[in-house]
Amino acid sequence: MGCLSHWPACVDPLVLYTCWMSIPQSSEQQPDAACEFDEAAHALVVRLSVERFADAEATAAKQAITEKLRTCRYRLVVDLTPVAYVASTGLGVLVALRDLVMKHGGALSVFGAHPGMAETFRLTHLDEALNLRSTRDEALAAVA
Repeated sequence: MGCLSHWPACVDPLVLYTCWMSIPQSSEQQPDAACEFDEAAHALVVRLSVERFADAEATAAKQAITEKLRTCRYRLVVDLTPVAYVASTGLGVLVALRDLVMKHGGALSVFGAHPGMAETFRLTHLDEALNLRSTRDEALAAVA
């Protein structure tokens, strides 16, 4: 099964691909500043500070988040507010982070997805797998 073995069973890769291709792509990339951190009372809040969460940005963010998670009891909240496009690499990173926090008895929640992205998450059932919420407060409550 290879790289798809970490995806939740309810996710249809063809639906994901079709939905991703329908999202407009920007030519701007900011690989050096993929995320900003805020340590809330009981969780690590990560604001993805890129318009496109893909390739170099996703890889850099995964490494930085993984290093920080150890100090936050594996409670993670991801803010997607600035993100207009999530490539398969970015989704893979989000799912891998979910698996990591769950392996350590933690929790992950995502918020701030724009309506098109939230719909893609709903169609692929990633809204459940990533514990999608509308606001930061809801996401923080979900990982408490």
